[in-house]
Amino acid sequence: MYDRYIEIQTYTQSRNESGEVVRSWTTFCHVYARRDKGFGQETVIAGREIGRDSYTYFCRYYPGITRGMRLVDDDNYDIIDVVETIRGVELKIECINELV
Repeated sequence: MYDRYIEIQTYTQSRNESGEVVRSWTTFCHVYARRDKGFGQETVIAGREIGRDSYTYFCRYYPGITRGMRLVDDDNYDIIDVVETIRGVELKIECINELV
């Protein structure tokens, strides 16, 4: 059952008035999805503790969703893999969220 309404965002670049590159995210689509918890991991890098949560989302097939996009649910998640579990019917979206 798809019980979450999520937003998929795509990365865009533009230039501001002074010519600097401005990074922003724009909405690609909204879909209903189901979320499964993956794993949590904590590491220490350069004396800083960094946590990482992994989630798997399943949603109806929507063409154009790819790695490098961002999924917005209760937080922002980086999409690291997209697989068609059932061709033309369902997508499996692997995401991570780094907590600093």
